[in-house]
Amino acid sequence: MRIPSGSELRWLAYTTLAYGSQGISYYVFGYRGHDGAMVNLADGSSTPLYDTAKKLNKEFVTIAAQLRPLHSIAVYHAGSLPEGTVRLPKEGPFRIEPPVPPVATATGKPVQGYVVGLFGRTRTPTHALVVNLDYRTYAGRGQLRREEFLKPVRRFLIGSSVLERFDYKTARWIPVGADRVELNLPPSGAVLVRCR
Repeated sequence: MRIPSGSELRWLAYTTLAYGSQGISYYVFGYRGHDGAMVNLADGSSTPLYDTAKKLNKEFVTIAAQLRPLHSIAVYHAGSLPEGTVRLPKEGPFRIEPPVPPVATATGKPVQGYVVGLFGRTRTPTHALVVNLDYRTYAGRGQLRREEFLKPVRRFLIGSSVLERFDYKTARWIPVGADRVELNLPPSGAVLVRCR
C-alpha cells in the first residue's frame, strides 16, 4: 500500500465533503512491518501524515459545519469524467467560465479539473464547494500539468447572484461583490461559496 501525501489526504477529505459526507475517519495506528499510519509504532511519535491531518481536520470541520444544515443536491465534474460521474452543465445555478475542456480519464492516472458539490436548504442550490481534483498542481492561472506549461487560463465559478466566499480560517463569510469568484486553487484545495 502506498502512503498518501498530505495533498492526497486533502483531496480525499474535500472530495468526500463535496459529495455530501459530513465526516471522515483515518487509519491511525500501525503494526509491525506496516507503514502509513498516523503514529510510529516504535515510539508513539506522530508522522508527517498526522501533522497534515491535524490541520486538515480543523478546515474540514469548519466547512462541514456550514454544509451540515443543507441538503446535498448534486455533484458534477469539470475536466476528467470518471465512470459514474456527471459533467458540470454549461447552464446552471453554478458554472465554470471558461468551461473546462474534457480530459481523458485513464485507469491509474490522477483525475484533473474540478468537482463541484451543490448544496441548499431546499432543492435549489445556494452553495457550491469546488475542489481542485489535481492534487499535484494549481488549478487556475499558470497551471502546470504533466511537465508541460499550459497557456495560463483564468477560470471563474459563476453563480446565479452575488456570491460570498467562506474563509475557513476565520469561519466567516466574505462578500465577493460579484457573481463570480476566481478559481486559483492550490493542489487539492477547495473553495466554498454561496449566493446572497
